[in-house]
Amino acid sequence: MTSTPQPLTWTKPMRRCARCGEQRPDGFPKPVRSGQRRGARVGGADCGERDVIAKGWSRMSNDLKLGWSYKKLDELGFVGRGRSRHRPRNHPSLYGGPYPFFQTGDVKAAEFYLSDYSQTYNEKGLAQSKLWEPGTLCITIAANIAESAILKIKGCFPDNIVGFVADPDKADVRFVKYAIDTMKLRMQSISRGTTQDNLSLDKLLTFDFLTPPLPTQRKIAAILSAYDDLIENNTRRIAILEEMARLLYREWFVHFRFPGHEQVAMVDSELGPIPEGWEVVKLGSIADNEDMQRLLEEAELDDVQETALARVFSDEYQVITRDDRLEKVAEDIVSHFVNRGYPGKAMIVSIDKLTTMRMYDRVQKYWHHTLDDWRAQLAAALPEARDALAKKIEFMETTDMAVVLSQEQGEVEKFREKGLDIVPHRQRMMTEDLDEKFKDPDDPFRLVFVCAMWRTGFDVPSCSTIYLDRPMRNHTLMQTIARANRVFGEKVNGLIVDYVGIFRDLQRALAIYGTGPDGQIQEGEEPIEDKDALVERLRETIAEAEAFCADRGVDLEPILQSEGFQRIALMDAALSQLVEAQAEAALDDSVERIIVNDELKSRYLALAGEVDRLFKAILPDTRAGEFSPRRKVFVVLADKIRGLAAPADITEVMGAVEDLLDESVEAKEYVIREPGVFYDLSKVDFEALRQHFEQGRKRTEAEKLRSTVSAKLRRMVRLNRSRMNYLEEFQRIIDEYNAGSRNVEEFFEALVEFARRLNEEDQRAIAENLSEEELAVFDILTRPDLNLTEKEKRAVKQAAHDLLETLKREKLVLDWRKRQQSRAAVRVLIEELIWQLPERYTDKMCQQKSAQIYQHIYDNYWGPERSIYAMTA
Repeated sequence: MTSTPQPLTWTKPMRRCARCGEQRPDGFPKPVRSGQRRGARVGGADCGERDVIAKGWSRMSNDLKLGWSYKKLDELGFVGRGRSRHRPRNHPSLYGGPYPFFQTGDVKAAEFYLSDYSQTYNEKGLAQSKLWEPGTLCITIAANIAESAILKIKGCFPDNIVGFVADPDKADVRFVKYAIDTMKLRMQSISRGTTQDNLSLDKLLTFDFLTPPLPTQRKIAAILSAYDDLIENNTRRIAILEEMARLLYREWFVHFRFPGHEQVAMVDSELGPIPEGWEVVKLGSIADNEDMQRLLEEAELDDVQETALARVFSDEYQVITRDDRLEKVAEDIVSHFVNRGYPGKAMIVSIDKLTTMRMYDRVQKYWHHTLDDWRAQLAAALPEARDALAKKIEFMETTDMAVVLSQEQGEVEKFREKGLDIVPHRQRMMTEDLDEKFKDPDDPFRLVFVCAMWRTGFDVPSCSTIYLDRPMRNHTLMQTIARANRVFGEKVNGLIVDYVGIFRDLQRALAIYGTGPDGQIQEGEEPIEDKDALVERLRETIAEAEAFCADRGVDLEPILQSEGFQRIALMDAALSQLVEAQAEAALDDSVERIIVNDELKSRYLALAGEVDRLFKAILPDTRAGEFSPRRKVFVVLADKIRGLAAPADITEVMGAVEDLLDESVEAKEYVIREPGVFYDLSKVDFEALRQHFEQGRKRTEAEKLRSTVSAKLRRMVRLNRSRMNYLEEFQRIIDEYNAGSRNVEEFFEALVEFARRLNEEDQRAIAENLSEEELAVFDILTRPDLNLTEKEKRAVKQAAHDLLETLKREKLVLDWRKRQQSRAAVRVLIEELIWQLPERYTDKMCQQKSAQIYQHIYDNYWGPERSIYAMTA
């Protein structure tokens, strides 16, 4: 039994007006449930100023009268779990009959209605299950959580799917499906925490659904489902057109019943009768095995197709699937995968299912061979090489890999006959959410083996490498390549490793998408390049970076020839610990010449970053050694320039994260680069700083001071927006320096003077006897200057203090910004206290200050003990 929520009634409590002393209705009615003794006061109104709040509550109470109410799922119809009693559930004796068997993956893949399935039950399978009627809403509660679709045909499903049959007098099943969709994230969030996500029927039945009367449900569902119906109809039409194309091809080119065939004589050939004028030739003389590629473009190869493939294309198929060749390919894949510069995810695409399984076994073998070799090397490695090797070993030890193949009848026996065991792989495919794991860039599932699945329509931006070991063409080739070509993080490019010469068909594939005449590829359109082009681009970028440095008077040779620099190039350790004094000085002089202004500094950092990204992109190419020393110079110089910047202030980012994270989500630790030596403006001796400036590298010292001032100013403005005038002045100083209006000495003097005044502003809260957050409210209330008396200032300070204390104690509840009632309560409390300010504040001023204070609170306070001030304390 589920309890029905008690009806809400609304009372209008009275209280004495703070200004006129009359009894007035409180601004917010208090919700009181039956049997509840009292409710907490939410807010108050004075002198009729709060009519708008009462109107808001009137609208809310009217909504309740419209007949909307909260219902549990089992109050709207029958709810029951699917059945699959037999153990093991995947026993072959249950399958292969006429009864559709839907699984969670089928529900997830459905657009709205569920009619596609990958397995069927026979009579034995049906006897241990249940056949559900069309119109049943299927809701997944394990593996894939809270996915839903409406059965369009009769079908069975296991107990990790819940069936809902709507009561025709209470619910429209389409409306319930949309309601489930809106609550999916909530359902998924309470399903985590076990080894496998699980919602359970009991948890599902705890959710309340805001449900309108049945006619309203039908109207809402009709509007929304019109779009889903359109999608389904178009999908069905596409399938029909594809089938028509296949039938037309068969009719014309297999049965030779093409238009006008009656007038064409048939002649004998070695293949049998063919139309006169046609000829039988070797396939390789007219095409690059296009028929083979066409067969491979089918979603999967069944037994008949594989037999035909092996018979018609026996030479090429046998070459591709030879054991000795697969051994070499697997060995190369392992060597390449673990030595790449960007460690993204990768797909291995094989010619068929059996070869996919064989490739997995061979990659596993060479994976463990490599891991054993590296472990042996680690024991004898020099100290400077141990860290890099240990990271590679850790990467290999934590990498997960899996096979993903579509299911077919009798597959266990088929693979067993070939000496392969698909059962453990199928169990992973059925019990784990492999597609979501592969999409997650932080999940260790980094290497997937496929032959047809996931090659098209599967978006994984972190996938950086595709190993192609099967013929493909046209749109299938383009879509497969696109899996690796999404922009993501530090990934410069996707890498396609071609083992079958597939790029002989690339120009034809690209012609489909070309915009030039006759579909030709115009200059700049081709998204695929040979790796030689990438190497050449790296060489050109290094030359450009060297030319940039030469124009600035930067000589790289003393750095390159330094023994210390060679050590850092080999060991990749800290510059200050490994580079000789001569190289250190050369680096510092180089930095001094580069940071003339922001434009030059940004240009150099962009060039150095491009060199570094391209260098990583060509790894593990043997030609990388040619570029390694110069790449290291550019990277070290860039690090030193960035080191002049003050540590990043992530307070604002943290605030945004706080606003987005659900309580059940664990935030990851922020990692900040170790900073260099910077000034503490509150303790700096400006005269000593001037002397250091005169004796040292002036641009470097000015850059350090600028970065320190910038970091402090950003923090101060974030805490108090009234300081925006300081930010504008600071930017003006920088712009004048970049434009050449100030030389480096004048720039430094302007920064010193600005830093003095910034220190004074930073101490103002202490002088006013206020906290930083109280000062922000005080500034909003008193600016522009109102010429307040000292007594009035004390009253305003007290109001700022009382406002923040009351808000934090009573109103700033969890997620208050997401709830209309909570936002209104905050707004009312602000207005209530603002109207108690001194008489100097007019009604118009009170309204303006109320709006400004509310916006300030909304921007900077997210919940209990969650604010910009709590984070910077």
